Amino acid sequence: MIYIYHIRPLSSFHIGFEGIGQERLDESFRSDALFGALLQCWQVLYDDNLEDIITEGPFSISSCFPVVKGQRFYPVPIGSLDRILKQVKGSDFKKWKKIRYISEPIFQKILNGNLTLCCMPEGKFLVEQPVQDISYASDLETPRIAIDPLTGTVMEGAFFYCINRFFAQDSGLFFLARFKNAETMEKFEASLRLLGDTGIGGDRSIGRGAFVFSRHDFILNLPNEADCWVTLSLYHPTQEEVTNGILQVSLYNFVKRHGFVTGIGARALRRQSVFMLEEGSVFFKKLSPVGDNPIVLRKGNGNCPFNVFRYGKAFCLPMKGGCFEYDT
Repeated sequence: MIYIYHIRPLSSFHIGFEGIGQERLDESFRSDALFGALLQCWQVLYDDNLEDIITEGPFSISSCFPVVKGQRFYPVPIGSLDRILKQVKGSDFKKWKKIRYISEPIFQKILNGNLTLCCMPEGKFLVEQPVQDISYASDLETPRIAIDPLTGTVMEGAFFYCINRFFAQDSGLFFLARFKNAETMEKFEASLRLLGDTGIGGDRSIGRGAFVFSRHDFILNLPNEADCWVTLSLYHPTQEEVTNGILQVSLYNFVKRHGFVTGIGARALRRQSVFMLEEGSVFFKKLSPVGDNPIVLRKGNGNCPFNVFRYGKAFCLPMKGGCFEYDT
């Protein structure tokens, strides 16, 4: 069973790139970061073995995507707009190249393989009808200084800028979740509620990242005779999948994930970097991509009290390939 969860921010968010600092924001809260944050809250509430949850996978989640004035937007399946781009001329071509997200009705058409040139680019969003104001969020840059915790004085050379994202009214984020049973969903929502209180992203200690959530039914009509798959999460293919050629019949982009451990008892330890496939990757295979959760820091390394995993399971939906120009 699949459900959609809307995240309504109660404060500004700082979803930064791992290991870079305060001066850049990521476009979305990625599936691996969301999974890790949820499991930390799960650990506070329940006595379940977290490693069993990671390996057995009683639930799977997508990355977070924009909700703009109540309307959900999905990532563009890679290559799905290529046929339309060939029909676009002049300055309109540049507008179409900026698109990163498509509205739910357009995403539904792509899933069924029948998208036509009847859409309107609005910044990085693609909509069916022209919109006067599609403002989603605004970023505010604030000067900050670092304080020495021992002396209470300003640390030398510790002046920096911090960017926080403020969401417009009726806007925020959403993600999809798939559960094996009702008990898992109950524990998941309890953990998500605690996560809303503690916050996501950076600067949680000063009130950033707080939110409330609401659950919605999954309303997309998935095609019965699908011939390909689109991912809505980061995806780390298994060695067996790579050997069987899943990357040879696919369209994808790489993203490097790295940073420090934030789990209790292992903070400030650096994790191994991992390359993953971005959201919107398309795979022309009959079997759905699966993926795995690679260990990025082993127990005992740097006195780490447990194995540290990077969530790389594929959350994907079936799709017809009618919008693609790809020789499988």
